[in-house]
Amino acid sequence: MNNTNIFKNIIKFIFQDHYELTRGGLDNPRNKWIIKLVLISKEWFKLISIHFNHITIHNNSTISTLKTLLSLLDNKKSSEFSIISSINEIRFESLDRNQAKDREQYLFFIMNKLKQYTSLKSLLLIDSDICLQKIGSSNLLNTNIENIVFSSSAKKSVDLKLISDLLSNSQSLTSFYLYCEDGVTNHQYFYKSVLDNPSIQKIQEYQINFNEILTHQLSNSLIDTMIKSQNINKFKRLQLSGLNIGMSHINSLLNQLVTLESLNVPFNYIEYQSREQNQQVFIEFTKALSNHQTLKELFLYDNLLNLTDQDQISIKDLKSQFSNSKLTFQQLELFSIEQRESVLIDINFFSVRLSPKISVLKLSNGTINDGIMPVLSKYLDDYGSTLYFLSLSDNKLKDEKPLAVALSNKQCTIRELDISGNLFTGEYLIESLYNSDILLTLTLNSDNFTTKANEILQQYTSSKDKSLISFSNLKSNRINFNNLAF
Repeated sequence: MNNTNIFKNIIKFIFQDHYELTRGGLDNPRNKWIIKLVLISKEWFKLISIHFNHITIHNNSTISTLKTLLSLLDNKKSSEFSIISSINEIRFESLDRNQAKDREQYLFFIMNKLKQYTSLKSLLLIDSDICLQKIGSSNLLNTNIENIVFSSSAKKSVDLKLISDLLSNSQSLTSFYLYCEDGVTNHQYFYKSVLDNPSIQKIQEYQINFNEILTHQLSNSLIDTMIKSQNINKFKRLQLSGLNIGMSHINSLLNQLVTLESLNVPFNYIEYQSREQNQQVFIEFTKALSNHQTLKELFLYDNLLNLTDQDQISIKDLKSQFSNSKLTFQQLELFSIEQRESVLIDINFFSVRLSPKISVLKLSNGTINDGIMPVLSKYLDDYGSTLYFLSLSDNKLKDEKPLAVALSNKQCTIRELDISGNLFTGEYLIESLYNSDILLTLTLNSDNFTTKANEILQQYTSSKDKSLISFSNLKSNRINFNNLAF
């Protein structure tokens, strides 16, 4: 597509009754308005075309569509009016399905052409391992790529060597996301090339997620490689899941991540048989955390399974240690803990000073109990003036009164609330929410609500005068999205 075609089509189909070459054409003063309108149309096109910044190819993309795209990519005469001149992201989705097999040759040609586009910054491969194989084996990756996302659920096992090949020449890479639904192979290639690749000098964000938990040895091997990486002092965001990491390795990692802003890593608090050893590494953990005053996001959860009586004793030791550590997080904006047997939360938890900037607080999945609720309520009164999102989901809480009191406070800034997975009767809480009318989003389950609470809830969610715009009731594990009046 180019400016000549634009002018020709506009003049031919819109101005044919007014524009005649035999009567002076564009030199005729009466036709000046045509030129102006054409130029305006040209600017409109330029304005609109800049918003065509990504391409998605999925299993339903027709061969005809792929041919058209290939033709556009194959046009060597670059033009400011090309519809794909501003493309910065390419996404391949669900191409591992059988009906996409006949498109393989076109995918190869398209990827080969995209290598020439320096504007391309992001590559997403979603259930499209076939593209991973072709890109890695043929060195088709654009060296200007800054962001790579690879997510696989269609294959039983992902060969991590292919990921290594993909990133072998990723000199501009700043962000990498990996998710594997099932098993993975060739860890050794992945660890070395991805985590300690000298050519990757700009990486700041790693998100590596394995749905199938790796062995303790493989998990610690990954952390060891990361610690030795030349790039570790540049990491700003680190997310790891599906790992079984010991506290000692977590401590070593934290001591190296000097510029860290976001941490989302699971670990096993009970690493040793000795209570003294477990307590010592946990003391080191709190010290390592306290050194990270640049943290803006902190997600903590564990892999504690099949706890013994001795483990329970160790957990009590660690709870006391954490509460006595007097940690402070001055820059923290998001804090999330999801643990069945929380090492971190007890009645003294809120002696840990959270940042005055915190806007997201998530304490879920059995993290807290009813004994914590009065302390939480006082914390919300004293320090919750910036809190926007609060989740207390899946804690099986019964005592709702302290929370109702906190939410009725005129200084409360909470706008999104998730209290699903609890045993509230709604007697105090729903009336408090109705009267305060501060929420934009509410998620709950009404399984144990009284008749009166359900009546108030119905009024609250259907009223045209309330601020609430999104409501989900997870009653009996069924999601119901009520139609709200605006």
